[in-house]
Amino acid sequence: FDGDDDMLLYPLPDWKRSVNSGNMLWVDMWVSIGLGSNPDVLLMDAADLQLNSVLRWHITFTTHDAFFQLTLHPGKDERVVKRWGPIPKQSLPAWHHVAFTVRFARQFSPYSFDPALVIAQAYFFLDGEAVDA
Repeated sequence: FDGDDDMLLYPLPDWKRSVNSGNMLWVDMWVSIGLGSNPDVLLMDAADLQLNSVLRWHITFTTHDAFFQLTLHPGKDERVVKRWGPIPKQSLPAWHHVAFTVRFARQFSPYSFDPALVIAQAYFFLDGEAVDA
């Protein structure tokens, strides 16, 4: 990734739709994060079978810092699941190893035969070190 216009689109596996599942998704990659004029750097979208984004990992910037963020259903109905940082902005223009772990669970309801998928835990690692939320 060059940090300007590259992004992964990953179709979520079948277990995401299974009522009996509550599994983990581990994503790790090497990225070179550019500090261009973009307000966000998109790292990865996890999509459903129709290629609609379900989860988005991206970087948001303030004047001096950067934050890595996990967003559920990006767009007008988006919800920030977790935000890690701050990470000093000047440390980013280099190659970095980033890794995310997300553990899914099911939230059962007496009104639905198809329990909702929820994110039970989410962690972020930068260059092998855990980053606090």
